[in-house]
Amino acid sequence: MRHSFQLARRRYLFLLLVVAVDASVFASSAPPAKKKTEGIIAFVDVNLIPMDREAVVRNQTVIVRGGKIAEIGPASAVAVPTDARVIEGTGRYLMPGLADMHVHLNAFVQARPNFGDAPLFLAYGITTVLNLSGDPELLACRQRIRNGELPAPNLYTSGEFINEPRQRTPDEVEREVVRQFHEGYDVIKYHQIVDADGRYITTSGLVRPAYLRMNDVARRMGMPLLGHAPINLGLDALLEAHQSLAHMGEFIPLYFLPPDPRYMTGIKLVSTASLLVLVFSCLCWIMMDVLRRVRKAGSAVRSMFVTRFRRMTFAITSVGLSSMVLSLALILSGNGPLLMLATVLFLVMVALTIRMFILAARGWRLSPPRFKFHSALLILAAVAFVSSTAYWVPILWRSSNAEVADVAASARSAGIWVETTLNLYDTACLSRQQRAEMLQEPAFKALSPEIRDDWTAVAAQGLLPQWQRIVFRNYPQFTRGLTAALNKAGVPLLLGTDSLGYPLAIPGFSAHQELQLLIESGLTPYDALRTATVNPAKFLRKEDEFGTIAVGKRADLLLVSADPLVDIHTLKSPIGVMVRGKWLPAEELQSMLHSLAQQN
Repeated sequence: MRHSFQLARRRYLFLLLVVAVDASVFASSAPPAKKKTEGIIAFVDVNLIPMDREAVVRNQTVIVRGGKIAEIGPASAVAVPTDARVIEGTGRYLMPGLADMHVHLNAFVQARPNFGDAPLFLAYGITTVLNLSGDPELLACRQRIRNGELPAPNLYTSGEFINEPRQRTPDEVEREVVRQFHEGYDVIKYHQIVDADGRYITTSGLVRPAYLRMNDVARRMGMPLLGHAPINLGLDALLEAHQSLAHMGEFIPLYFLPPDPRYMTGIKLVSTASLLVLVFSCLCWIMMDVLRRVRKAGSAVRSMFVTRFRRMTFAITSVGLSSMVLSLALILSGNGPLLMLATVLFLVMVALTIRMFILAARGWRLSPPRFKFHSALLILAAVAFVSSTAYWVPILWRSSNAEVADVAASARSAGIWVETTLNLYDTACLSRQQRAEMLQEPAFKALSPEIRDDWTAVAAQGLLPQWQRIVFRNYPQFTRGLTAALNKAGVPLLLGTDSLGYPLAIPGFSAHQELQLLIESGLTPYDALRTATVNPAKFLRKEDEFGTIAVGKRADLLLVSADPLVDIHTLKSPIGVMVRGKWLPAEELQSMLHSLAQQN
């Protein structure tokens, strides 16, 4: 009996201990009562641009709790918690924060360590960035941001560039993709390898089996892949691999310029040398005739063959020179009608060359021996020039509207994404005064001293030599047309600026420059905004987290004074920015910029 009592007593004490432990665990896991409403922010009576459709939903209240959107509804129906921080929204517009999907934040571009340039992005409403050259330090920064320890835009990053000579074989490429996946990188970047001095050490690019394996493995691992074009493999390989592009301009060397640049130098030499032979011969004949007339010497007696052959040589030389001048004019101006005229001149040259050959064959027996060699040389030069022209004319036709539309349709069928970076091509062609005006931006003054010194020098002398600016001045116009065609075909576009990775690509500011260029390319403001909100979330496969305004999504928001669907410029001066539920009014954003500038 006593033993039973002691056993019952022990069981009772044990039960009390279990209950006590459970109670202590419950008490430690339950937040204090005040935590339930801590950090609640309410945007009251605001006009909402949810970005899941092209619409403005007026007079709404949005409740943010715990870094996420907790409630959305008409201002007359949503009760604002008594201890919420109220942000007045009357007459204002609330939309998702912007994403810049092409930035560089590592030491190689002299960015501040530990994402020290973050305020530059936040001040312009950029709440998400994709870094495209990452390392373990940036992975650590990403974790600190997620932990709430670092005030910065949401950070996604690639790892090191993948290409030869770092990786060459399919197996080496696969191991690298798998390694980056396990280390936690968000995307794969295909790009030429650069040494410590900024020189490309990649010679041609990955061979086709390695290139296709890289894309296949990334897809299998669920990692988005983008980068530069596989120029050595051509457009068909890109479409087969479904590889997304980090620059709109990558289409140009991939398809709209010669398919294999290795042959371009040789063909230019053949074209130039053969035309020089023709021109030199014509000039010699002219000078000899002039000297005879000056000396009042008798005219040389020529056979009918020689006379006709000379006339034919003069004709094809004149047409050849006209064709070359017209081709240059076409490249510089992008004028469509000139393309047809250049093609007609090419056909005339073909006809003249055939006529030269027939004429030489008929008069070969009757022509002087010395002239036989000369006529054979000229026919060879004419054939060489026409052959080189035959290489260029189809390439010029690739820039026609029909060909551009065809490339856009192929890209859509392949399911690729394209980052825009139109700002790069425009900046390269700006005048000295326009470049100097960019240096007056507040964001430029907040850059690190090293970057400011480098970019000031670049702005003074230009990003390209003068002759290249002349040759490539049609580049911005062409990329705008290509952007419009891709958008019309339904190719998803991503706003990217190459911030800090390219001279005068100023963080934050360049995103608004890019939005304006997209609208100038023919996109509606809504379509332009999708490239910086909805599309980035889809590309990163994070559409459940950000990109639109909806309950449960991350509270990355931008409050502005006017409707950005009407006036895109209003985004450049936000009333305030919210990132992961933290509200940063304009005064605080400007103070952050000022603090960065003071560090210099």
